Amino acid sequence: MTRPSGQALRWARRLAQGLLALLLVLAVGLGALAWRLAEGPLVLPPLTRQIEQAVNGALDGPRLEIAQAAIAWEGWRGGLAEPLDIRLSGVRLLGADGRVQAELPDAAATLSFRALLHGMLAPATITLHQPSIAVLRAEDGSFDLALGPPGGRRRTGRNRMPVGLRSKRCPT
Repeated sequence: MTRPSGQALRWARRLAQGLLALLLVLAVGLGALAWRLAEGPLVLPPLTRQIEQAVNGALDGPRLEIAQAAIAWEGWRGGLAEPLDIRLSGVRLLGADGRVQAELPDAAATLSFRALLHGMLAPATITLHQPSIAVLRAEDGSFDLALGPPGGRRRTGRNRMPVGLRSKRCPT
């Protein structure tokens, strides 16, 4: 059995020191990020543009506008399952003609920790703060839910919620 040469030991020592330094820098960086997020939400304009582009790429006709997006950390209140929130403010859905179809002052999505571990962004929860919701009741007793228009204007049934939120008959 041969002993490793002095040069091989020096190389291994330098590699171990480099890995230790990298881990230390990573730990300090994560600690600084956690401290900053504990102070309050961190506004990220590039995140705003990225969310708008992703949603607008999937929409045909309407366009989503977001005034501000921020990342927030509420500690471990939700356990490991929900560590980060993405908070949106000034969310507006514009029709193809440029008119406001729906407006939300604030919304939040809690990110799934499991999805983050797999390198994906997926919401665990979506919360709408102070939404204006219109309940539309037809003559036959059925009703529909829709996001209320800004300014309290009446809306036609063309922008209704998905069928899963509809009722066939409203009990009276």
